[in-house]
Amino acid sequence: MRWIYLIAIVPTLTEWLESGAFPKAPREAITDLMLTLLLLAVSWLVCRQHDRILEMAQTDGLTGLLNNRCFHGDLQQEIQRARRQNTPLSLAVLDLDGFKGVNDRHGHAEGDEVLCRVARLISDSVRRHVDRCYRVGGDEFAFLLPGSKASDALKVFDRIRLQAQEEPTALCRYGAGLSGGVVELQAAEQPAEFVRRADELLYTAKSAGKNRILTGG
Repeated sequence: MRWIYLIAIVPTLTEWLESGAFPKAPREAITDLMLTLLLLAVSWLVCRQHDRILEMAQTDGLTGLLNNRCFHGDLQQEIQRARRQNTPLSLAVLDLDGFKGVNDRHGHAEGDEVLCRVARLISDSVRRHVDRCYRVGGDEFAFLLPGSKASDALKVFDRIRLQAQEEPTALCRYGAGLSGGVVELQAAEQPAEFVRRADELLYTAKSAGKNRILTGG
């Protein structure tokens, strides 16, 4: 959208170039300048509004993380980049254990606060401007970690799981925990299979007693 700024500048520049000189009359020059500045201001407002609409379309309204729609769009791009650059790509899916009980016993407002606290904890623990964090369901999160092996990502998220039991998040006081699965992209693996492997590890973690992060490489 930044090209729209040209709309403000091109008319004035074209007129000056065609005439071969800047306007000689001070009033004419000031008028051209004011009109150009006005068009620039309008263009800036249009770009800001466009960016805001785009951000709203990609962002989860509660936690501020990216949403499920954005996740599936980014997934394909990150897979292509990892293969083009021959670098690892890890995917983590995390789910809050016993979250329904939090809503039932403490109310949805308290449940929303738990989700926001966990989202902040996780987003603060991964690499800013590198890793991508998403809320893909009610109490389920997904993360794309470019350049990270599954073993490295596992250490990060297992540390997050332990931190979530402490203040200020303290999931344990609600009888909740954090389970997840971490996988690394395999050769020729399709996006759906990549996600399926991570989901299977998540379900295995829950079946094995919950409050644990597993990796299958």
